[in-house]
Amino acid sequence: MSIHKLLGFLTFLTWTQAGPVHAFADASPSPDSGTRLVVFADVHGAFDELTTLLQAAGVIDASLHWTGGATHLVSVGDLLDRGPDSRQVMDLLMRLEQEAAARGGQVQMVLGNHEVMNLIGDLRYVSAEEFAAFAPDEDARARKDTYRDFLKARDLKNSNAARTEFEKLYPPGFFGLREAMKPDGQYGKWLLEKPFIHREAGFAFVHGGLPPRIAEIEVAQYNQSLTDNLREYLELWHGLIEDGLFKPWFSTRDRAQVVNALLAGQLPGKRWQDRKLQARAQRFLTLAGEPPISSESPTWYRGNSMCHEFWQEPIVDAALARLGATRVVVGHTPTPGRQVMSRLGGKVLLLDTGMLKSHYHGHPSALVIENGDLRVLDPENPDISRPLASPIRLIDPPNNLPADTLEAALKNARLVDSEIIAGSFTKPEKVTLADGERKIRGIFKSYDSDPGLHRGQWPRLGDKADRYQHDIAAWRLDQMLGLNMVPVTVERELGGKVGALQYWLENSASKSDLITQNREFDSWCDQAGEMALMEIFDALIYNDDRNTGNRLYTEDNGNLWLIDHSRAFRNKRSLPQDHANTRFVIGPTLRKNLAALNEDNLSATMNGLLHKYQIRALLSRRDKILEQAR
Repeated sequence: MSIHKLLGFLTFLTWTQAGPVHAFADASPSPDSGTRLVVFADVHGAFDELTTLLQAAGVIDASLHWTGGATHLVSVGDLLDRGPDSRQVMDLLMRLEQEAAARGGQVQMVLGNHEVMNLIGDLRYVSAEEFAAFAPDEDARARKDTYRDFLKARDLKNSNAARTEFEKLYPPGFFGLREAMKPDGQYGKWLLEKPFIHREAGFAFVHGGLPPRIAEIEVAQYNQSLTDNLREYLELWHGLIEDGLFKPWFSTRDRAQVVNALLAGQLPGKRWQDRKLQARAQRFLTLAGEPPISSESPTWYRGNSMCHEFWQEPIVDAALARLGATRVVVGHTPTPGRQVMSRLGGKVLLLDTGMLKSHYHGHPSALVIENGDLRVLDPENPDISRPLASPIRLIDPPNNLPADTLEAALKNARLVDSEIIAGSFTKPEKVTLADGERKIRGIFKSYDSDPGLHRGQWPRLGDKADRYQHDIAAWRLDQMLGLNMVPVTVERELGGKVGALQYWLENSASKSDLITQNREFDSWCDQAGEMALMEIFDALIYNDDRNTGNRLYTEDNGNLWLIDHSRAFRNKRSLPQDHANTRFVIGPTLRKNLAALNEDNLSATMNGLLHKYQIRALLSRRDKILEQAR
């Protein structure tokens, strides 16, 4: 919406103010070891799937009443949006809360991003069926008055076209939903009593994940601060509607545009020069960029689920230590294959298996925790009883092939075509291979400045060598460390030459490309985290040739990939000058993997790719990295 249209909408409407602040006690005390927990995630209005799951878990009967006894039922958020029956889902849980409490059980829920979105009036994912469920509650006069105001604001006359446009903004049930989601509304009041993080039996339950901020503050205080921010945002939003600054149909982006116009003095009229109004508008804009609305909120944060485990491990460990928990259960991010998965050695459990089949093509799943045991309840796949291990980075593998399968394909696939890449002294080739009906592309390097250097003497002390063997060695070392940041690289013969064949990352761009094109990839993962891992790897292999041209980012997720290591593995026991005083951030798993390197396993893995002097220099640099690590 343009600013000119927004300015035309600034008229008066009355809305209620936010309700009283709910004071959070600390998370529920841990039950004894015999208490049974049933945990589910991301219902998204899939009422039938949810009730099927809860019946399979033995917590409700065929008439949908509580039969779970002392069981604790835990939702990790996103009951709402996209599906048709969100209101039924909320009604069910509100009733089960009462029934469970009367029978010694509990129903617990943490807020998801879609609950927050509904509370703040971001209704872009509400389905027509969800709106329609609130149509009987709607005030006909409010709809009529708003339509009249809509026509006036847009300088329209009543017509079929105008009413159609209005209905797009205000589907039947829109006002009923808005009223129900107000801080004093039927569902808004209930949701605003829910925490963002719940702790129980050594587990933390949160919708999106544990952002770094959680390690800095006590959980009850954190829950309270998030709720306070949310309530203040709601109070300011409704108040600015009353002041005529906003219209109720403004999106969150529209609201930000109007506030920025107000603060820049672009709104005509003296009424917008009131300093108290401007201060409230500025505070509103500030809150819109803070948790629980921003991506750093535990309702939105995807780092624990999607980002490199080696970078997330210190963040998760610090958060769990602060929470007094050993594991965290999250939803929000649908898992590959729509199966319950675990990360970081089981410290992070991913529970969003796409319950709303029409949208996510998944199925309902739950975690059942009892007597220290954890199992998966998957009614559609009863043979699955344990979470599946997630890869180091939660990404689709290249060509949808696991690394070992892709490695075999690169070694054995038939060469179809090759083309020398212009502008390089070493004349690398871009090749196309056929593996059955599957086509795979790669980059082939055969240049070797010092043939036999790894077997013979060391005339250059390894300081000037430029060898294809180093690209293969970099991938093998990447695999030993578990980094998975170097594309699969193998040694093979193509066109009568022996060299390194590396998988060509489709749909990727170098940092140089991004700088030239003045763009960045959207990513839920902090690029600084993967850059820090890159620095550890480059210091380890003494790669002082890293530049923006050999840092690749994949289009779909912004993940960093490292290429072009032919000039690495210098015979230097010191760290590269840029890293001489770096305090490397190294989590427990990467530290363990680095410490496990020794001359025997490196020699066996490299299998002649590196000289023994290169291996010994690498181990010396490893020691210095660990000494400088925090």
